[in-house]
Amino acid sequence: MKSDVCCFNRQTFAILLGILELFISSVLLVPNVYCVIFPETLTNRMLATFFPTSKSASSQLYDVVSYFVTASLVLNITSVLCASILIVGTFKRNSISILIWLFNSGLKCFIGFIGCVFITLLLILILTSEFGNETLFRTTLILIVLSPLVTGLYVYLWISILKLHQTIRNDRYFFKTRL
Repeated sequence: MKSDVCCFNRQTFAILLGILELFISSVLLVPNVYCVIFPETLTNRMLATFFPTSKSASSQLYDVVSYFVTASLVLNITSVLCASILIVGTFKRNSISILIWLFNSGLKCFIGFIGCVFITLLLILILTSEFGNETLFRTTLILIVLSPLVTGLYVYLWISILKLHQTIRNDRYFFKTRL
């Protein structure tokens, strides 16, 4: 009885998490699509905000922004798909669909870890040179605080959904209904 209640709570948590991720990823797709359609506008704004005195960084920054926008767009599209799969899979008690979400979230944890390292290196670059300005410095500091928090949250969610996957896989009733 206790395991049934625990499984129900984990299922409810997984469905709510899937709905939340679906909503956030859908909202994030809007600026992603805008950036793909009008990349020059975004690059010019970034140059004006973060590098007001630098003219030579424009082509390099444009390439970085293009790669970032494309990667972000792909990640948000896969997040929408995987969140939908998580919701449907949890309703149907399908462990394979939950594994797909786990793989996607594990990828996000890995990307988040790389992002933390990259942002830290960027801060060191700003501190050791006259590159950028105060706005860039403050933004980088905020990202250094937020990146590990978001990555840590994803690791926690990943472990929680992994427990749900194990519960469903070990549930005797689930296997009896399949046979």
